[in-house]
Amino acid sequence: MTPNRRLALLLVAMVLLPLVAVGVIGWRLVGDQEALARHEVARAFGERLKSLDQAVQTIVRGLERDLARQAAGLPRTQDPQPLREALARMPRTSLGLVLDGRGRLVFPPLGHGEVSQHELAFLERTRPIWEGGVLEAAALLGELDGKGGGPDRGWLGYFFGGGQHFLWWLADGKRVVALDVSGIDLMTELVSQLPDTPLPVEGDVAERTVLADATGRVVYQWGHREPARDEKPKATIGLSEPLESWTLKHYAAESSLPGAIAGTLKTALVGGLLALALALGAGAWLIWRARTRESRLAAQRVSFVNQVSHELKTPLTSIRMYAELLEQAHADAELPADDPAVRHLAVITRESDRLSRMIKNVLTFARGQEDRLAIARRAVVPDEVVEATLATHGPALAQAKIAVETELAARRTVRVDPDALEQILSNLLSNVEKYARAGGWVKVSTRWLDEGGGRLVVRVVDRGPGIARAQREQVFEPFWRASDKLSDGVTGTGIGLDIARRLARLHGGELRVVDGEGPTGATFELAIQAEPADKEA
Repeated sequence: MTPNRRLALLLVAMVLLPLVAVGVIGWRLVGDQEALARHEVARAFGERLKSLDQAVQTIVRGLERDLARQAAGLPRTQDPQPLREALARMPRTSLGLVLDGRGRLVFPPLGHGEVSQHELAFLERTRPIWEGGVLEAAALLGELDGKGGGPDRGWLGYFFGGGQHFLWWLADGKRVVALDVSGIDLMTELVSQLPDTPLPVEGDVAERTVLADATGRVVYQWGHREPARDEKPKATIGLSEPLESWTLKHYAAESSLPGAIAGTLKTALVGGLLALALALGAGAWLIWRARTRESRLAAQRVSFVNQVSHELKTPLTSIRMYAELLEQAHADAELPADDPAVRHLAVITRESDRLSRMIKNVLTFARGQEDRLAIARRAVVPDEVVEATLATHGPALAQAKIAVETELAARRTVRVDPDALEQILSNLLSNVEKYARAGGWVKVSTRWLDEGGGRLVVRVVDRGPGIARAQREQVFEPFWRASDKLSDGVTGTGIGLDIARRLARLHGGELRVVDGEGPTGATFELAIQAEPADKEA
């Protein structure tokens, strides 16, 4: 995959991933807000039903007070006639039960006097209550509570004839009085106080509230809405005692509030996503533009280096040719090897060869064929290559006022590519001259990593501004430069360290920046695999 394609995919991911993440989170928030709005609407309907339940309880409490006065006013006698006459005068009921403090039925006097058919029917339908010990338990509670200073009271419900009836009882420790209240009578009391259906007014919201008994039968309803057969109520509550088995249900059209809130939030979310997409897209475009501009500059640099290198090949060939002619002339003149002219000519020849190899490497890189770099191992002494390289750079380092310190311990003959080793070291020394001349010092050391001499380590240490830990890998990237303060006035192709690391890896080694020996400066460490000198080429 090409770098431009990788960058394009990265930028697309940089735009899409935040958009998807924000969109998913925003959509969930919209759903949560819509659900919250629906909950609030349902809660409002529920609160309305609770206020109706409180109104019902107000009616029930008033009924209880009337029944309590009537029960307390019953004659305290076991003679059925005064009790029968007193019940007949009561406006809310004409039937009732009276039990003594031991839970025995006193009235109606079953088996102990004349009982009307009406009273017999009442006894028969309430038999499970008075014969089953329910009122006896109430009498016991009344007796206990009577010791504490007050009677006990409550409601008992029972079904008869397809409808629900209620007994309201009062116990004072000496007797229990239970008065019969029919569900119809109770409903008549309630309906007189519950809202009715008003005349329709344009703009009113169509609603309906339904009061259903324990069997689910609609007892009373008001409102203009006609619920569908399978429509579910928006809110449902059970009434308080004695109607705890009855329910209030509220039907209404689907509220537009949750949808309106969700619609507003969705619009805001889409707007926010568009704004975010524009911002991320603009950022990605700027990055792409900067990257393509850097690529163009890099291509221009490579083209420039390629052209300059080609231009250098012509004069270099002439220098090489005339150097060979001079060598032949010196050989014909039989000049001694220590003659200054012979030595100077040897330097010219050696450096022209080295320059030729460097130009070849640069051209290989410029053509995009850096992976085709090759090395040629020869039997050499590493320290001699280091010393020769330092001698070549000696004048330039001296002119830059950089003191050179050496610690060489690789005198064993091994097989390495001396040209590659010289090129790597020359690049490191050139960088010291360019970037670390303010330190005024450089140290070159060699050593064997193992006793057998198979791993050669060369270190170049300076006292310059150093390299930040985060930039230790970036310095090996082609055309990468440190801060402007470090690179102002510095010339070069910008590919030296990249080629140097590739040559080191061709040797089965590595070139890297390591922690220095002091608080400042940079330390480059070269580790290459050296083959035994007696190994065949």
